[in-house]
Amino acid sequence: MWVAEVKGAIKRVLPTRILSHLRACRDLGAAGRARYVALQLRRSDPVRGWDAGDRWSAVRSVLFVCRGNIIRSPMAAALLRRELSGRRRTAIAVRSAGLRAEPGRRADPRAVETARHFGISLQDHRAQPLTAELVRDADLILVMDRLNHAELRGRFPEAGDRMLMLGALLQPGRRRPVEVDDPCDGSGTDIYRCYRLLQSSIERLACRLGPSTGVAGEARERRDLQ
Repeated sequence: MWVAEVKGAIKRVLPTRILSHLRACRDLGAAGRARYVALQLRRSDPVRGWDAGDRWSAVRSVLFVCRGNIIRSPMAAALLRRELSGRRRTAIAVRSAGLRAEPGRRADPRAVETARHFGISLQDHRAQPLTAELVRDADLILVMDRLNHAELRGRFPEAGDRMLMLGALLQPGRRRPVEVDDPCDGSGTDIYRCYRLLQSSIERLACRLGPSTGVAGEARERRDLQ
């Protein structure tokens, strides 16, 4: 009984971001934590490399990865499908998975409710664990935070050059890319803020993956990429 009370007290005192990182770091192990520190110190900008090499045009499959595949990655996938549909780029396959997902688990009820405000339904979503097959088939793998990135690189080092942090698209070249933190331990308000951040990131991603046509489309792309 007292253990539950202590955990509840900790949740009330510590910020949501710290809680999510503590939980994830616990599962990384020594090697994973070392990779996490290395990512924190990295100064290179992988988004700039993709832009310079025009790698976006070759992407035919996108995989979003988070921890549980019940809040962030399914919403990101749904938002991108909608954006690409509007740009007539439906040939790009979009999937999501979780590093610690429970197979068949429904989306978090708070996420389902919040997604409705964005015109997205997560009612039928069912979580799926990340597999070697999903990683192999993805041309672009987008993670939400450095903890996701560290664990993913540890499990699938061969896919390192196909991994990007989604939030890095918001401010390319930034010393520390924006992280889309796990709002699982937070409130509905935290999930709403998370989804606003996802929406902004996905808009910029869609500009690279599926260029709009016409003068109006070009104007929108310039605005979104600013």
